[in-house]
Amino acid sequence: MTGNLSHQIEHHIFPDMPAGHYAKVAPQVQAICRKYGLSYNTGRFGTQLKQVLERIYHFSKPSEKEWQAHVHSVENVDSTTHKDDRSAANLEKKVEDKLAIENTDGLTRFLPPVVRKAISYAW
Repeated sequence: MTGNLSHQIEHHIFPDMPAGHYAKVAPQVQAICRKYGLSYNTGRFGTQLKQVLERIYHFSKPSEKEWQAHVHSVENVDSTTHKDDRSAANLEKKVEDKLAIENTDGLTRFLPPVVRKAISYAW
């Protein structure tokens, strides 16, 4: 059903191997990973999907420093174009309006539009 997504490591180590053989070499790959202290992530599809979405959320969310730089840049642009409307509340509202996302359910509100579109095809 998932197209051997649970064997991505094997696929990248052996790109020319037929996909039906990945499960046979998986225990050997796991042993090598254990030997060298490398992580080998495995689990049910739902668990894997949840972990991927959590990672996307974690890495796509700006740090506090990045967010402040963005707010500052919007404020600078705003102050040069609309000198009469500089209050912090109005600035925050404008930033929120710019970042408004059609679907604000769950973690999808933090995902880039292209990722949201790809997930919409999966459902």
